[in-house]
Order: sequence, then C-alpha cells, then structure tokens
Amino acid sequence: MPTAPPVIDAAAAERCKEAVQALANGDAAALQVLPPAQRDGLQNDPLVWRMLTCLAAADNNARICDSLPGDNKEACVGQVELSQELKAEPSDTPEGFKAVILHRACRQFAPQAGCEGVREAIKTNDSSKCSGVGAGVFRNLCEAISAADPQKCDGIEAEDARALCTALASNDASRCIANDDYCKTLVGGAAAIKDRGLAGLQNFDPTIAAARKGREACAPMLALLNAY
Repeated sequence: MPTAPPVIDAAAAERCKEAVQALANGDAAALQVLPPAQRDGLQNDPLVWRMLTCLAAADNNARICDSLPGDNKEACVGQVELSQELKAEPSDTPEGFKAVILHRACRQFAPQAGCEGVREAIKTNDSSKCSGVGAGVFRNLCEAISAADPQKCDGIEAEDARALCTALASNDASRCIANDDYCKTLVGGAAAIKDRGLAGLQNFDPTIAAARKGREACAPMLALLNAY
C-alpha cells in the first residue's frame, strides 16, 4: 500500500523561509519569532549556528549567542572573546595570533601570571619569558614557538600536543597529526595572517576574520543561507 505524502504546513514553511532570509540579511534575532520546534531545528543547523557566531564576533556582541543552545552557545561566546583579544593586538602578525591562541589555552590550566609570560614570549620571540608558567606542556610550547625551535617540543609526552607544538614552531602543517584539523587550521591561519593579516583567515575561519573584516567576513555564509 503506498505511503501518503507528508502534509506540509504552508504557513510554517513560509515563516521558516522568512526567518532564514532575515538571518541571511544580518538580523541575528530572526529565529526568535519562530515556534520552538522550528527554532530548535534551525539553531542546531551547523550553518546557522556558525552564521550567528560570525555575526556575534563581527559585532563584538555575545548576546547574539543567546539564540544558540548548549555547547554551540559556549563556543560562540568563546569566539567573541577571541575576536576581542585579536582586535586588541596592535598588529596582525603570525606571532600575535599564536600568542593569543596559546594564552587563551594556557589560562584554562595554569596560573594567569605565568600565562601572561607565554603571550609576551611568543609575541616578542623571547623564550626567556616562558619560565613563569612552570614545567609542563605550556612551557614546552612557549619555548618552542617563541624560539621557532621544534626540537623543544620533544619533551611533550602526548603525541597530539607534541605534533601541534612541532607544527606551530616550524610553521609546517604537514607535521600535524593527519586527522587534527584544529592543528592544521592554526598553522594555516598563521601563514595566511603573514600575507594578509587577520583578513587572510577568511578561507580558514570567517568567525576569526570577522575580528577585522566585520560582517563582511560573514558574507559567504549569508549567501548560502539565502539559498536555503
């Protein structure tokens, strides 16, 4: 017996289309007008939550992240904070980018004072400033990256962390573990910044490029949303 075709609620479909188009036009609150079921479905769509994250970073407005659920909201807020730190850097350099990334990671596991030394060491290529962070992975990372000496990564036991350290210290993404996209993005991003500043990150992560380009960095995702 043939299955009956699904019944499509024309009004609901039109509301969804209008909300997506409004979002594509830059209205970060567009999804709030939808019924919960429709809103939840769109909020969990990877393109939609990356779009909202990009708008939040571009506008330096973490409240835009409130539209997202759970881990997506947390990641969005983190990206806004990253954008703020990158904007505060006086110049767009690979060293400044690496310094901000490592400083943020360091703060989760080590004393703040020591992590400030990590940031300054990498920005100034002065490994003597790494001592405050104490022994461990971040000391190795700091000394290796600030001195551009991948051999200083040898003391890191964990393979993935050692590979990340080696790749960042040598600026060679081929030294990342094969399936470590995070490592490849950081190394590739640093290389792009060397040529074009933060705006060069457009092809790696528009939500980071938004720190300099604003909503212009979100344009490719807006175009995709318009095609929904």
